[in-house]
Amino acid sequence: MKKLLNFFLAGRTINGDARWTVAKSFSDRLCLRRYQVVNATAGNIEMAKEQGTKITDEASGDLASGLIAEFVVWFQNLGAKGILPRAFTGVTNDGKQAVIVLTGLPLDHIQRREFLIWLCRNEGFVAYAYGTHVGIAKDTSTVTECLDIYASSNRYDASKTLRIEEQDGTIQFFDQHHAVLPTNHGNGIFFGLQRSDEIIPSNNDRLFRELWAELKSNCMWRQR
Repeated sequence: MKKLLNFFLAGRTINGDARWTVAKSFSDRLCLRRYQVVNATAGNIEMAKEQGTKITDEASGDLASGLIAEFVVWFQNLGAKGILPRAFTGVTNDGKQAVIVLTGLPLDHIQRREFLIWLCRNEGFVAYAYGTHVGIAKDTSTVTECLDIYASSNRYDASKTLRIEEQDGTIQFFDQHHAVLPTNHGNGIFFGLQRSDEIIPSNNDRLFRELWAELKSNCMWRQR
């Protein structure tokens, strides 16, 4: 446990950047999206309502839920320093884990998602969590700063949303939403990246190889 805590206490001074469409009325570093944490199909939402407690209980020991819990601790410790990066953590079948800071990479929102798919394939990640700073629009005039964390294993897709408040140079996080669903292609674009069969364009594949050659040795690695 001490080893795990030390691993997730690590952090770097990196500023956040934008994701998806920029919400000009709020901040250039936030995206504007619908007030819907899990982009699920109607059928999956209904199934989650009916089986919510059972699914959550069954998934509590799953790697997707575990990675979300670990990432929350990691972000909280960085938030205490006023730092909120975009980041990804992946775990291989033999328990090797990497934490990769994505902030500042020369990728647009489409390339960033493709890069995560590429990473899962290239490194053999069987489960992962992805955390990003977003703006959630409840209506046309109200936007709330949040941290979204998406995670997937071979059995479950999970998400957690934490409301953000900046106080005296620190970033505070407050639980806002949590959801767990059985794996399904329709759960959302940031779920199931390790299961994706999408074709990566050859020019992006070259770019990703070059980026990873620079990033890999500087990432945080550990054996679970």
